[in-house]
Amino acid sequence: MNAPERLDVLSAQEAALVLGKRAVHDNVNDRRAPAVRARRNSGQPRVALEPAVYFTGIVQETEGQPIVLRWAKALLHTTRTFGIHIFATS
Repeated sequence: MNAPERLDVLSAQEAALVLGKRAVHDNVNDRRAPAVRARRNSGQPRVALEPAVYFTGIVQETEGQPIVLRWAKALLHTTRTFGIHIFATS
């Protein structure tokens, strides 16, 4: 990526990438650094689609209601239905 002349026209994330930083703010303190490194090195990221399916289903069912109620009902249904999965790392 070629560095543009003016960094002020870029978003904070774009400017950080152009400058070679790994994050927008290089303020990952000493206390958090090991956790950040461990997370980055923990392998493939895991994505759970199940909550999205529950949420979307209720949003579709409550069509015509105020958006605040639709989101509240969807969140309630998702949290009541979705199981908790704990992945242990070695």
